[in-house]
Amino acid sequence: MEESNVLYALTGAIAVIYYGDIFTTRDVDFVVFVDVPCDVEKLYDVLLKYGFACGDKGDFRRKILWKKVVRCHDTKTMYHIDIISALTLAERKSIELRSRVKIFGINCWITPPEPLIISKLQRMSGRDIEHIVSILRNRKNRLNWEMLEELAAKENVRERLDIILKKFNELHS
Repeated sequence: MEESNVLYALTGAIAVIYYGDIFTTRDVDFVVFVDVPCDVEKLYDVLLKYGFACGDKGDFRRKILWKKVVRCHDTKTMYHIDIISALTLAERKSIELRSRVKIFGINCWITPPEPLIISKLQRMSGRDIEHIVSILRNRKNRLNWEMLEELAAKENVRERLDIILKKFNELHS
Protein backbone atom coordinates (compact mmCIF):
# COMPACT_ATOMS: atom_id res chain seq x y z
CA MET A 1 0.00 0.00 0.00
CA GLU A 2 2.77 2.42 0.90
CA GLU A 3 4.35 2.09 -2.52
CA SER A 4 1.15 3.12 -4.30
CA ASN A 5 1.02 6.47 -2.43
CA VAL A 6 -2.74 5.97 -1.97
CA LEU A 7 -4.04 7.15 1.40
CA TYR A 8 -5.06 4.05 3.34
CA ALA A 9 -5.82 2.72 6.79
CA LEU A 10 -5.81 -0.84 8.00
CA THR A 11 -9.29 -1.77 9.21
CA GLY A 12 -11.41 -4.87 9.82
CA ALA A 13 -10.33 -7.85 11.91
CA ILE A 14 -6.64 -6.91 11.96
CA ALA A 15 -7.51 -3.49 13.42
CA VAL A 16 -9.77 -5.23 15.96
CA ILE A 17 -6.81 -7.43 16.93
CA TYR A 18 -4.76 -4.27 17.48
CA TYR A 19 -7.44 -2.61 19.65
CA GLY A 20 -9.15 -5.63 21.14
CA ASP A 21 -8.62 -9.35 21.25
CA ILE A 22 -6.95 -11.95 19.08
CA PHE A 23 -9.19 -13.37 16.35
CA THR A 24 -8.47 -15.60 13.41
CA THR A 25 -8.88 -14.12 9.98
CA ARG A 26 -7.89 -14.97 6.44
CA ASP A 27 -8.02 -11.47 5.10
CA VAL A 28 -6.69 -8.00 5.63
CA ASP A 29 -9.03 -5.07 5.07
CA PHE A 30 -7.94 -1.63 3.92
CA VAL A 31 -9.99 1.50 3.55
CA VAL A 32 -8.51 3.71 0.83
CA PHE A 33 -9.06 7.25 -0.35
CA VAL A 34 -8.61 7.76 -4.07
CA ASP A 35 -9.75 10.91 -5.77
CA VAL A 36 -8.32 10.41 -9.24
CA PRO A 37 -8.36 7.34 -11.51
CA CYS A 38 -4.56 7.33 -11.89
CA ASP A 39 -4.29 6.63 -8.12
CA VAL A 40 -6.47 3.56 -8.62
CA GLU A 41 -4.22 2.36 -11.44
CA LYS A 42 -1.09 2.83 -9.28
CA LEU A 43 -2.71 0.82 -6.51
CA TYR A 44 -3.70 -1.94 -8.96
CA ASP A 45 -0.16 -2.09 -10.39
CA VAL A 46 1.45 -2.31 -6.94
CA LEU A 47 -0.90 -5.09 -5.85
CA LEU A 48 -0.16 -6.99 -9.05
CA LYS A 49 3.58 -6.51 -8.53
CA TYR A 50 3.35 -8.16 -5.08
CA GLY A 51 1.39 -11.18 -6.29
CA PHE A 52 -2.23 -10.18 -5.75
CA ALA A 53 -4.83 -11.09 -8.35
CA CYS A 54 -7.44 -8.33 -8.45
CA GLY A 55 -9.26 -9.16 -11.68
CA ASP A 56 -9.57 -6.91 -14.68
CA LYS A 57 -8.01 -3.44 -14.27
CA GLY A 58 -11.12 -1.71 -15.59
CA ASP A 59 -13.41 -3.61 -13.19
CA PHE A 60 -11.02 -2.84 -10.33
CA ARG A 61 -11.16 0.89 -11.16
CA ARG A 62 -14.97 0.93 -11.43
CA LYS A 63 -15.41 -0.92 -8.12
CA ILE A 64 -13.00 1.34 -6.21
CA LEU A 65 -14.53 4.52 -7.61
CA TRP A 66 -18.13 3.36 -7.09
CA LYS A 67 -17.93 2.01 -3.53
CA LYS A 68 -17.71 -1.68 -4.05
CA VAL A 69 -15.37 -3.78 -2.01
CA VAL A 70 -12.60 -5.18 -4.17
CA ARG A 71 -11.20 -8.55 -3.15
CA CYS A 72 -7.66 -9.35 -4.25
CA HIS A 73 -6.32 -12.86 -3.76
CA ASP A 74 -2.73 -13.59 -2.83
CA THR A 75 -1.60 -15.91 -5.61
CA LYS A 76 0.83 -17.72 -3.28
CA THR A 77 -1.41 -18.38 -0.26
CA MET A 78 -5.06 -18.84 0.70
CA TYR A 79 -5.26 -15.27 2.02
CA HIS A 80 -6.79 -12.21 0.43
CA ILE A 81 -7.19 -8.49 0.98
CA ASP A 82 -10.38 -6.47 0.75
CA ILE A 83 -10.09 -2.87 -0.38
CA ILE A 84 -12.90 -0.52 0.61
CA SER A 85 -13.21 2.92 -0.95
CA ALA A 86 -13.61 5.69 1.66
CA LEU A 87 -16.96 7.16 0.71
CA THR A 88 -18.94 7.13 3.98
CA LEU A 89 -18.25 9.58 6.79
CA ALA A 90 -16.85 6.81 9.02
CA GLU A 91 -14.56 5.59 6.25
CA ARG A 92 -13.34 9.12 5.55
CA LYS A 93 -12.66 9.59 9.29
CA SER A 94 -10.66 6.33 9.15
CA ILE A 95 -8.31 8.05 6.72
CA GLU A 96 -8.41 11.54 8.22
CA LEU A 97 -7.69 10.37 11.80
CA ARG A 98 -5.53 7.32 11.07
CA SER A 99 -2.42 6.75 13.12
CA ARG A 100 0.93 5.16 12.41
CA VAL A 101 1.47 1.92 14.34
CA LYS A 102 3.60 -1.18 14.26
CA ILE A 103 1.54 -4.36 14.05
CA PHE A 104 3.02 -7.80 13.49
CA GLY A 105 6.38 -6.06 12.98
CA ILE A 106 5.11 -3.89 10.12
CA ASN A 107 4.72 -0.11 10.21
CA CYS A 108 1.38 0.91 8.76
CA TRP A 109 -1.55 3.29 9.07
CA ILE A 110 -4.53 2.08 11.11
CA THR A 111 -8.08 3.34 11.47
CA PRO A 112 -9.03 4.75 14.89
CA PRO A 113 -11.33 2.55 16.98
CA GLU A 114 -14.32 4.92 16.77
CA PRO A 115 -14.78 4.78 12.95
CA LEU A 116 -13.99 1.06 13.13
CA ILE A 117 -16.87 0.54 15.56
CA ILE A 118 -19.19 2.55 13.30
CA SER A 119 -18.26 0.49 10.24
CA LYS A 120 -18.93 -2.68 12.24
CA LEU A 121 -22.31 -1.27 13.34
CA GLN A 122 -23.20 -0.60 9.69
CA ARG A 123 -22.64 -4.25 8.73
CA MET A 124 -23.82 -5.71 12.04
CA SER A 125 -23.01 -9.39 11.48
CA GLY A 126 -22.51 -11.67 14.46
CA ARG A 127 -18.77 -11.39 14.12
CA ASP A 128 -19.01 -7.59 13.90
CA ILE A 129 -20.84 -7.49 17.24
CA GLU A 130 -18.14 -9.71 18.75
CA HIS A 131 -15.49 -7.31 17.41
CA ILE A 132 -17.28 -4.25 18.84
CA VAL A 133 -17.52 -5.88 22.27
CA SER A 134 -13.83 -6.73 22.12
CA ILE A 135 -12.89 -3.12 21.39
CA LEU A 136 -15.22 -1.84 24.12
CA ARG A 137 -13.80 -4.28 26.66
CA ASN A 138 -10.21 -3.29 25.94
CA ARG A 139 -10.50 0.41 25.06
CA LYS A 140 -13.63 1.67 26.84
CA ASN A 141 -11.76 4.27 28.92
CA ARG A 142 -9.71 5.47 25.94
CA LEU A 143 -12.44 5.92 23.35
CA ASN A 144 -13.49 9.34 22.16
CA TRP A 145 -17.14 8.94 23.14
CA GLU A 146 -18.19 12.29 21.71
CA MET A 147 -16.81 11.33 18.29
CA LEU A 148 -18.31 7.84 18.49
CA GLU A 149 -21.78 9.16 19.31
CA GLU A 150 -21.56 11.90 16.66
CA LEU A 151 -20.48 9.42 13.98
CA ALA A 152 -23.20 6.97 15.05
CA ALA A 153 -25.85 9.70 14.72
CA LYS A 154 -24.59 10.92 11.34
CA GLU A 155 -24.27 7.36 9.96
CA ASN A 156 -27.76 6.42 11.28
CA VAL A 157 -26.53 3.66 13.60
CA ARG A 158 -27.05 5.43 16.94
CA GLU A 159 -29.85 3.07 17.99
CA ARG A 160 -27.62 0.04 17.28
CA LEU A 161 -24.80 1.59 19.29
CA ASP A 162 -27.12 2.29 22.22
CA ILE A 163 -28.41 -1.31 22.23
CA ILE A 164 -24.90 -2.77 22.21
CA LEU A 165 -23.69 -0.34 24.89
CA LYS A 166 -26.67 -1.16 27.11
CA LYS A 167 -26.02 -4.91 26.84
CA PHE A 168 -22.27 -4.41 27.25
CA ASN A 169 -22.75 -2.32 30.40
CA GLU A 170 -25.17 -4.86 31.87
CA LEU A 171 -22.61 -7.63 31.39
CA HIS A 172 -19.51 -5.66 32.44
CA SER A 173 -20.68 -3.48 35.32
